[in-house]
Parts: sequence; structure tokens; C-alpha cells
Amino acid sequence: MAGPRLLTAATAGAMALAVFSFVLPRQSDVIIADSGTPESTSTATRTATSTRTTTPTLTATVTRSTTSTPTNTPAATATPTTGSPTPTSAASLTSEQQTATATAIIATFVAQNTATAAALLTAQPTDTPIPTDTPIGTDTPTATPSGSPTPNATATPNPATPQDSRYFAQTGFRVDDDAFWSYFNSRGGLNTFGYPTSREFQLQGFQTQFFQRRVMQLGPDGSPRLLNLFDPGLFPYTAVNGSTLPAADPALVSSAPQPGSPSYAADILRFIQQNVPDSFNGKPVNFLATFNNTVTVAQAFPSGTPNLSLLPGLDLEIWGAVISHPATDPNNGNFIYLRFQRGIMMYDATAKITQAVLLADYFKALITGSNVPSDLATAAQQSPFYNQYNDGMPNGLNQPALLPGTNMQFAFDPE
Repeated sequence: MAGPRLLTAATAGAMALAVFSFVLPRQSDVIIADSGTPESTSTATRTATSTRTTTPTLTATVTRSTTSTPTNTPAATATPTTGSPTPTSAASLTSEQQTATATAIIATFVAQNTATAAALLTAQPTDTPIPTDTPIGTDTPTATPSGSPTPNATATPNPATPQDSRYFAQTGFRVDDDAFWSYFNSRGGLNTFGYPTSREFQLQGFQTQFFQRRVMQLGPDGSPRLLNLFDPGLFPYTAVNGSTLPAADPALVSSAPQPGSPSYAADILRFIQQNVPDSFNGKPVNFLATFNNTVTVAQAFPSGTPNLSLLPGLDLEIWGAVISHPATDPNNGNFIYLRFQRGIMMYDATAKITQAVLLADYFKALITGSNVPSDLATAAQQSPFYNQYNDGMPNGLNQPALLPGTNMQFAFDPE
């Protein structure tokens, strides 16, 4: 397979215009829930038609959830507080601004995609664990900081924390950073991220906050992005707590559209549509429907007229490309998984729900040494993150030399 190619700004812009004029068919909304995480309900159906000169014209029926309400847990209001940023409605943007927004989203995705494509083909999965009744999460690649950034000053334990809508009593953590809070609300809220499971802290040179399903970071330009947990050296494990997750399939990865082609943006969405099924072995896994409804209309456009052509790019930003075929757990025939670049979907045939595996919770367990499944603990012994967290040590680390630019002091202590 040809190696991944970086894009020029002009090419990225052209791809952005392509991806946001290409609307995939929207399936019926899928309830995405687990013990302690929210469900999604459908309230709006729309039809959008788009045409391109380089790809076939598609007429798509779009079904999008416009509300996101937690169930089976104490009520948590995930709406911005007064004075906190609200995602900008597409209706208030000029065409030039919408193009710039589209360009930024697809350029970020492509840059992150190219950074890990080769690793996906060469990395050997480590057989080591995932729980069936406990949470797991997701991702987006992060640039490796040059040099060894100096960690921030040691944090103060349990400072006064506002008990407002940014604070989640379910886990005892608050989303303090305005950029993180805006991103949380405009990219799917609780369904996409789960509850926050850490304070904001510095991880390898980047401001970071853990959630149940995903890990957010601030990039060098101050914009939020997702940590790609499947990057080599982070969480390469395919067996957790007796469950077996699918590894990346080299043949599927090599057949994916190559970044840099003029029609890459539309091609990658078509590739996902062709390789992400809603039915597998006679079971309604609803993987494509889950992908297509990751970010709801109401979340992306809280006010004004929705621009549905932007939604496929937001779903792609959260999940990345599909990199495995569906796989039934050999230890539990009721669990069927599908792996993407930035997360794993799981269909539970008993509960008849499709949800994101809470990978970030296992990564946190590996770091803190708390509630780590024995098989994961065994496989992760050589990881620089293993059992690092220790508030009694400088910068909250047992072996700071292994994680330069990191300060975990009180990072995982509830606020």
C-alpha cells in the first residue's frame, strides 16, 4: 500500500468542500446506552439532496436525534452555563466561514489520519483485555511534543468546585475549560464522551481531560481534539477482562482511500458506508446508524437553521475510518464489535443496544492501578503509563522520567 501522504492547504480545502457536500443516508436513530450512560431519542427526520461533479449524486433521508437525555443515572444537565461558549449556528455563518469551518474539520481529520495509518498496518496487537459490565472509550491522534516540556506547577487538592451544569456528580468531576465544554456539547455530549473522569491536567505536553469513552486534549493552537488511544504505546490491547476486541485488519486498511486524492473526503465516507453494516449474522447491529447519528442536529446546531451537509464530517471526526470487519466475541456470542480508528462499537444482543466501548476508562485504570483486570495488568507491565498515578510523589507520578511533560497531581481525585 502506498504510504500516507500529507496534504497541502489547498488540497485539504478542496477535500473539505467535497465532504460537506456529500450527505450519507441516515438510518433510524439507535439507542446508545449502558449502565450509567445516556440514551438518544429521535425527534427529527429531514431529507437532503446533494450533487457533485466527481461523484454520483445521492439523495439521502436524514434521521437525526435532536435530544440527548441520560437514563438510569441521576439527572445531569449537559448544557452550557451562562457566559460559556455555545457552538456557532451554520445559519449565522457566511459561505466563506462555512467553508473555513469545513476545511478545518477535514484538515484536522486528514492530518490525524495520516499520522497513524502506517502504524495500523504494522502494529502487532497485544493479547490483553475489556470488561463486559464496566465502561471503556475513544480517540483522535495527538502530535508528539518536541523536546520535554516542563510540567505545570503542582495542583492544589480539591479546590472549591462550582456545582453547576458543567459538574457531574455521577463521577465527581467538572469540565472547567471553555474549549472542552464547547466541544463536549457540539460533538455529542454524554452519548459521545460519557461523563468526565478526571480533572484537566498535563499529559506529555498537552492539556488533557479524561471522559469515560474518549480523552480530550488541547492542540498547539488551543483547539480541542481527541487522543487516539490506538496509537502505538497507548492502548494497543485487544483482550480485556476476558473479552476479545478485533484488531485492525491490514487488508481493510490497505483498501481504504488514500489521503491526498482529490476525492478523498467523499471516498472515505463512501468507504465507511460500504464497510460498516447495520446487520451482521442476522443481528441488527446498527453500526452504520450509530456512526451516522453520533452528533445530533440539535447538538451541532443549537440555534438557527441546521446545515446537514456538515454532519458527516463531524461523525468522521469522532470515529475516524473503519479498520476491522465485525467480529463476534469468542467468549460471549451476544457481543459483536467493530473497530474504527478512534473507537470500538459494541452490539449487545441481550440488551439489543449498540454503544461505544468505554476504552478511556480502561486506560485510566491502567494509569491509576485501580480496578485493573488481571489480564490487562499482566499485558501492560512494560507500558510507561502502567501504575504511574501517585499523589504522594512529585507531579503525581511514580516514574516521571517515563512520561516527560506530564503532571498528574490530583488529576484523578474527584473534585
